[in-house]
This record gives sequence, C-alpha cells and structure tokens, in this order.
Amino acid sequence: NEFDTKVIYNVIDDYSIREKANENIRDFPFDKKCPTIVSVGRLSVEKRFDRLIEAHKALLDEGFLNKLLIIGEGDERENLEQIIKASGVQKTVTLLGFKSNPYPYIKNADLLACSSDYEGFSSFVAEGLILGKAIVTTYCTGMEELLGNSQYGIITECSAKSLSEGLKKLLADNSLKEEYERNATERGKGFSIEASVKKTEDFFEFIK
Repeated sequence: NEFDTKVIYNVIDDYSIREKANENIRDFPFDKKCPTIVSVGRLSVEKRFDRLIEAHKALLDEGFLNKLLIIGEGDERENLEQIIKASGVQKTVTLLGFKSNPYPYIKNADLLACSSDYEGFSSFVAEGLILGKAIVTTYCTGMEELLGNSQYGIITECSAKSLSEGLKKLLADNSLKEEYERNATERGKGFSIEASVKKTEDFFEFIK
C-alpha cells in the first residue's frame, strides 16, 4: 500500500521570540558601519565554528569589513580561542558565551551563519526565518527542508571557502540581502503557532 505522508513541525512560539527579540543589548556593540555575522550554538566539534572563523578571516583578507559574534558555550571554547589568536582576529571575533535570550542578537545581526557538519532540525535557522534574517548555511541535514533550494537562505558546500563565498554575496549586494530577508520572513510564517495549529487540524481532517 502507498501512504501519503505529512510533516508537522514542532510548535515554535513565534510571538515570544519576537517579543524577546526587542530586549536591549548591553554586552555587544553592534555597529551600523560594520556588518555583524551572528551564529548561535553549542561550542562543540560538529558545529564547526573553526570553519566559520576561517570564512570570516577570508572575508577580511578580501577587504570585506565584518564582525563575527558567536553565542554559545561548550568544550571547544579553548580550541576556538586558540584559532582566533592564531588567525589574528581577536578584534573582530567575539565568543559571547551562553545567552538564555539570544533573540536580540539574532534580530540585530546583519547576517546569520550556520557552519555545522550536521544538524537535526536547526532551531537557530528556523528562529532566524521567523525574525526575517538573511541566512547562509553549510549543507547539512534539514537545511533544504528549511531553506529550499537556496530560496529562503543560501546553502553552501561544507568548506570555509564556500561559506565565505556565500556570505560575500550578501555583504557585497545589499539588494540581494534584502530579498533574502523578505523571503525569510515569508518562510518564517510557516513556523508560527497559527500555522502549526492549522497544519495539525488539517492533518486530523485528512486521516478521518
């Protein structure tokens, strides 16, 4: 027998995310003159923040002014600090540590970046879509489901070079960045409480 399948995402409290995103930031100087790339996640090997730092350094070397803000804590902190020092990017990379409310940082970001080797369902990317942010991510599980064929965010190969090229596209072209922000906002509506409730209701109607 053939069965139709339907996917219903976990409910994400989009109202709470938007509300929390309006809180003031006191511990990081966002600067309109210098784009800030933000990433959120546990400082663990699979998140490949080393790759993101390398991509950041490559952008600086090509003359693309940017700051990198990484929010999270974990076992890789010491290793990442050594990479930051060895790369000479102490002034442009910040490991801010764990934040119970990362949403104001996501909201104020110019770009969001995910550099992982693998993910489950990336709540960081889904929350970025809800907040209408332009996103660049390496290719890993679930990203095509979230972002389509680079429709709602740019999906790159799993290398620092490809990641930096994806980020460079948006740093170099503000109209393209704004287009991705509009697309992200539209895609983010699919993760709202209202959308989840509607899909659940439709599912139960479907199986009657």
